[in-house]
Amino acid sequence: MGYKVGNPVLKCDRKDHFGKKDKRSGNATGILKEALPDEETGLRICKDPDFDPSKTKDNLYFYFNEEKQGFEISEGPIYSNKMIDYWNEMADSYKVKDKNGKEKKLRSDAVIGFAGVCKPEKAFMNTLDKSEQIKFFSDAIDVLNEVYAKKGMAIDYATIHFDEGVPHMHYGGHDDKFTLGKKIGLPLYAELNKGSFPDMMRSRGWELDNLYGFQEEIDGKTDEEVEEIKKKKKETRSGGKSSLEYKVQKEVEKRLAEYRAELADGYSVVDSIRGKIQAVVDKLDQEIAEKEAKEKAEKEAKIKAEQQDMAKAKADKLNRDSYEIETGKQYDPRKALDEEMAKGWDDLNYIDNSPSYG
Repeated sequence: MGYKVGNPVLKCDRKDHFGKKDKRSGNATGILKEALPDEETGLRICKDPDFDPSKTKDNLYFYFNEEKQGFEISEGPIYSNKMIDYWNEMADSYKVKDKNGKEKKLRSDAVIGFAGVCKPEKAFMNTLDKSEQIKFFSDAIDVLNEVYAKKGMAIDYATIHFDEGVPHMHYGGHDDKFTLGKKIGLPLYAELNKGSFPDMMRSRGWELDNLYGFQEEIDGKTDEEVEEIKKKKKETRSGGKSSLEYKVQKEVEKRLAEYRAELADGYSVVDSIRGKIQAVVDKLDQEIAEKEAKEKAEKEAKIKAEQQDMAKAKADKLNRDSYEIETGKQYDPRKALDEEMAKGWDDLNYIDNSPSYG
């Protein structure tokens, strides 16, 4: 007996699905933001109670290598905003013809892509170490690419989520002819669950069982066998808990998911506030440094002026002392100035009366 792998697929459109439940389609932007991180924050949206945003950095991403015609692990993340832009650009540039042969753009709410999840059961993942899990998903994306290519669809990205309880892989792509509404349906689901996908994975050495719907499981079974199947499905969904216990558990998980989503939003807010605070601190540091430099320059200038004043006072004192010693008279600044001027006139008279000037 092997293991089961679910492969649900959604059509991705540009409709507003707010408040509406639809198991087969969803808003492209919202779906991509759940699968891939945002380029600016590095975070992705997730409501799963097992989600741990600190482990999002451990997720792996696959891109299609055109030269090798196969998927390879990317060196870094594939961002949701860039994939959204890529899908929108293709959709906006595509033209369709009406019944009169006139070209027109796609409807604003048209399906522009698809998104799937490769979900192995927990028991299977627990038998593999991380390197084996990566090998499984590497084989899975190659097989899935073949399945979709046969139906005229191309896979654009894939990512392994290690930031939730059980490792699983999200992937998504487009159809060049934008006819996904016709291509995604029961025939594709059959290929993914009990046709080409499990067959090709088994040929690669993975022990997978086909995945059947409820009606297919009970065909040809007795009433007792049908009841046993129902019982097992109920136990699988509820983990063997009573109805009340199961409801309480789901409510707790829902609350935890909401708290984790709020926490993820809080990370970006905190980072923004931290950046603004750092900018204020840097500005204050600069102003303080400039103020200290100015005060230091003013202090040094003041000390220099005081030193010059002291030197001048000292020189003046030496002059007074020398004058009083030489003349025996008390120094009088005004009289000393008169004597200096008189001496200057004597020097000039000497020069004028000198024979060399005669």
